[in-house]
Amino acid sequence: MDPEVHERRRRIWRLLVEDDLALGEIIETVADDFDTAPETIEEDLETIDDWLPELDLLREVPGIALLAEVRQNRQRLHQMAEQAHEQDDLTQERKIRSEINRSLNIERQLGNSDLKITHIPPPGVEEMLEDIQ
Repeated sequence: MDPEVHERRRRIWRLLVEDDLALGEIIETVADDFDTAPETIEEDLETIDDWLPELDLLREVPGIALLAEVRQNRQRLHQMAEQAHEQDDLTQERKIRSEINRSLNIERQLGNSDLKITHIPPPGVEEMLEDIQ
């Protein structure tokens, strides 16, 4: 999947799942954002089951999707903290910054947990290694 297609499909996924937009809105928004035909976006939506596993967000490795979600939530928290700061709502900003710190701790814990990516050799490789020894 080339980088532009990858980014376009990530955008489709975000609008569909995170923003909960209607399909018509997604088609129009993404077609405009990526200067592509609406039919291309419709095709992406029709073939979502084929390309979805290829997105970095949803690899079939335990924990990757969870880590991505924590990071996206933290990005949104940063935006909210900036808004609170601009509105001189320091109490709200402090609460949000505290939540950001909590999010960092969660990510650190996830990174240290069993959710790490582990290499699993294909079937038969272990037996072949034993035969060599």
